[in-house]
Amino acid sequence: MRISISSFHFPKNAQIFKIKTPLSKTAVEKIFIECSKNKTSNFIIDEVKTSLNINGNTLIYSCKAFALEQEPSFLLNTKVKETKYAFLLLIEYNNYLFVFKRNIDSFQSKIQLYIEPIEYGKFTSLKAKPNAKYERISMKSMTVSDMQIRNRSFEGRNIDGILPTNSASRSIPNNFRLNVDGEIYLINPNTSRLALRSQKSSLDDLAEWCLLLTQELNSITPATINSFIKSFAAPIKLEQIKSTCSPTAILFHLEELDINLRDSSSPYKLISKENQTEVEIKEDKELNNFFELFRSPLNLRKIPKSDVFSIILKGQDGLGEIKLNKIQITFKSKVGENILIKTPTETISLSKFINSQKNFSVVFDTPNYMYVSRYTFKDKQLLNNIEGMMSVFDDSMDFSDVVSEKEKPFGDNTITEFPDKSLFYAVENNFIKKDEIVICDDMGNEWADHIIFSTELGQPTISFIHSKYTSKDTYGASSFHEVVSQALKNLGRLNSELSEYKKKYDNKWKNNYESTSIKRIRTNNNWSDIKKAYNKVNSTPNSNRKVILATPFFSKSKLKDKLEKIANGTSKNSHHIQIIWLINSFISSCRDYNVQPHILCKK
Repeated sequence: MRISISSFHFPKNAQIFKIKTPLSKTAVEKIFIECSKNKTSNFIIDEVKTSLNINGNTLIYSCKAFALEQEPSFLLNTKVKETKYAFLLLIEYNNYLFVFKRNIDSFQSKIQLYIEPIEYGKFTSLKAKPNAKYERISMKSMTVSDMQIRNRSFEGRNIDGILPTNSASRSIPNNFRLNVDGEIYLINPNTSRLALRSQKSSLDDLAEWCLLLTQELNSITPATINSFIKSFAAPIKLEQIKSTCSPTAILFHLEELDINLRDSSSPYKLISKENQTEVEIKEDKELNNFFELFRSPLNLRKIPKSDVFSIILKGQDGLGEIKLNKIQITFKSKVGENILIKTPTETISLSKFINSQKNFSVVFDTPNYMYVSRYTFKDKQLLNNIEGMMSVFDDSMDFSDVVSEKEKPFGDNTITEFPDKSLFYAVENNFIKKDEIVICDDMGNEWADHIIFSTELGQPTISFIHSKYTSKDTYGASSFHEVVSQALKNLGRLNSELSEYKKKYDNKWKNNYESTSIKRIRTNNNWSDIKKAYNKVNSTPNSNRKVILATPFFSKSKLKDKLEKIANGTSKNSHHIQIIWLINSFISSCRDYNVQPHILCKK
């Protein structure tokens, strides 16, 4: 049975690409064959490379539709099948390809030889008229750190102008929802998708929409890119940096696949291919072990005289490798070829799945660059803001007598103070005043090493202090990473409910520190005092929240000199680059929580 294409009404939901290699009729037929392997009927529409005239412009369309059978999503491992219909419509015009589809999986892997993504700045500026209202935006942070928020979303009537911009230069928009003169557009640059909420359209209406989008894309120049978009990380070409920068770590984003595999109604299956035998990975423990490999960043090692970098897992090569091409980064893995993802319409290797989805991020040895999905980005402000970074460092505290963190006073039940040459003693001696409550929360389920309430002088303030001591000054990243990680992990605790503080008091603070006579509440206050201070901080609109790092292993002047050498390009010390990332992560995360960041150090 054949149906006229005039009977079809399509949603205005397109993936848009640039055509890099002309699509011949043979190539299009091959793509359709790949996409329809599981069809259970003849094509009900079968048109390839057909001309269509719209307002004097000639567009080329190709469309096929067919039936396929799948097990209903609410059943598992039965022989029950339901009939669904799939279609794939390709519209070509002026070197752009518009793709409309339904029930077609992994389309991009089948056509990637012929297409490339549209420039990020152009794509994200589609429909960004001066009167456009940005109702929702989700974004990734330029980080692969386990200790920083990687994804955030904001929603409002129009968030342009009210969105916090303090960390915008290190944020990469994932998708937008725009309201333009009452029309709602959804834009996702990572998938090259633009959708308009509207009634479904005939082929002619859809082709006219594609024509208008082409004209709009061709009219966008760097000078006309929307100012709201410009406030975020700037897109650049990978080829501009690959000769001067090297990738250092990769993070895979397989969370959606993980969710699909665990959903009892999902048809997705994960298969391990071993000695020609296929074994399904389906138990929670097996899935946990598999996805655990991808939840943290993996280091990269350059293969000499190439643009290829090996992925290091537990100190060893073998998981796979990435290659830096002109525009995009590709992933290759022998292990990944033996892991299969099965859907109702196809079976695809993990390697092919990752390359088609581009669901990974890569960071470089120059800290202001990052590759995300299929685009490369630059933080325009990071290396221009060393002075701003250093402003959070405070070198006024005297650490000259400090020779340990707390000198392990455990077991001596007679001592009432931390040893006078310990960092804990120095911190307490600096902050204990008549108007302040100082609490030692170290050990166990700690929020900070010290928690301080200051409510009598100036603005009411609560501070979390995290301390780290090393026997020698160090400008490596590991010690600083430890204290920053602890601070960021507990940022949200600054806004904990009073009941959480009461639990802390009852279970920990009213007791002595470990096996000593050191009172945890260092200023001899009781629960009534803490409750009063807590309420004053939380009832005062202009109260302060602070996170303070006590790091006497840094000299402010020496650190500034090292970071300035990174900024001016005279050094590429990987440890100092990581310190820049850590400082920036600390500052940005604190600002996102409306918390003041401070770092105590030596002169």
